[in-house]
Amino acid sequence: GAGADQAAAVASRAAAEREAATQRFIALLAASGVDPEGSWDDAMKRTVNHADYRALQTLGDRKAAFERWGRERREAAEAAARAEERRRKVDFLTLLKGRPELTSRTRYPEAEALLGKEARWLALADEPEREELYEEYALSLERKEGAERRAARQARMAALRALLEREAVSAKSQWRKVHAALGEAAEMIALDKVDRLSVFEEYIGSLEEKEEQAKQAEREAARRADRKKRDAFRALLRRRYDEGLIPLAARWRDVAAELEAAEEHGLAAGQPGSTPQELFDDFMEQARETYSGHRRLLRGVSGAPPVTAATTADEFAAAIASAADAGSEVASLPRASLAAYVAELKEKAREEAAEMERSIRKQQRSAIEAFQGALRGLMGATLTSATTWQEVAAVVSGKAFASALAEPLQRQGFSELDARGKAGG
Repeated sequence: GAGADQAAAVASRAAAEREAATQRFIALLAASGVDPEGSWDDAMKRTVNHADYRALQTLGDRKAAFERWGRERREAAEAAARAEERRRKVDFLTLLKGRPELTSRTRYPEAEALLGKEARWLALADEPEREELYEEYALSLERKEGAERRAARQARMAALRALLEREAVSAKSQWRKVHAALGEAAEMIALDKVDRLSVFEEYIGSLEEKEEQAKQAEREAARRADRKKRDAFRALLRRRYDEGLIPLAARWRDVAAELEAAEEHGLAAGQPGSTPQELFDDFMEQARETYSGHRRLLRGVSGAPPVTAATTADEFAAAIASAADAGSEVASLPRASLAAYVAELKEKAREEAAEMERSIRKQQRSAIEAFQGALRGLMGATLTSATTWQEVAAVVSGKAFASALAEPLQRQGFSELDARGKAGG
């Protein structure tokens, strides 16, 4: 902590004092006419009797300061020489730039003949270096002149393009006719044949591209408009499905008449994409897939309310929402799915009732036929077309086979036998 800071401060002061002493000794060397390239012995002889000789305490420190001074003087001299060399080169290039008659095609001997007596030319005494610097300048001129030529050419080409625009040249214009009409224009004459044709073809290409972009924009706008028409028809299907006007089992022929009367159908029928029937089929397929998942959820609800022929979708929705294990997912099911589920349960109940009715009738039929067989066996030849029901009732009264069948069905069995007997008679 504090001890380390104090030691660092002491070391810093000592280094500063040593540097100050070194600078005093170096100043003595310079003032005493010591040659920085000379020997240490000569330097010591010239400074030993001066008081600042002892600014540094040891002979080693003095010799090190002498060597440092010589090194710094040499580095300064070298830096000054480099700066002077750069100045002479800059002056040489300034001389060249000030003579507009020099071009990239002017060779070095020609330039030397023109400028050889100039002081700034002669300041570069090294002939190879001077020639190399000149060649670099000539190369830079060549690049500059090339850029200027390209810029001038581009300007002339832009002028011809502007002329074509002013003259309302269209994408269907032919070069032969355009050249015949504008061949004497200054903008046309300023370019060679290749550049003229190049400008024309590029201009025509840009016009064709603009036309294609405009057509593409029109096609895209038409596609968007057609998509909106299809979306509107899908929205109509969604509304009617949610309202229960389109049952889940509906087919196109079931709802076509009502849908065709809607404005959305007419718009969808007039676009080149999917037809209204195709849109309907796609919608119903998706609706059935969605309902399939909803049905699994509903079937998994224990304590679901019973469905009767009179149950409505709204009543079922209210009842299912209060069921013991009906989660938020079930409670949020759309009305259309609930209505479809109620309709499915009603249809299932109707089918079960019809099957029960068929089973009862089949049993009754078997019982009637058994009664008829037993009656024929019991009465034999006495059973004729003249036999009355009262006579039959008296015969079968108390018999086990008759007790198994209600009297109305006994009468039906007898009537059938009587009718067949009369038909045969």
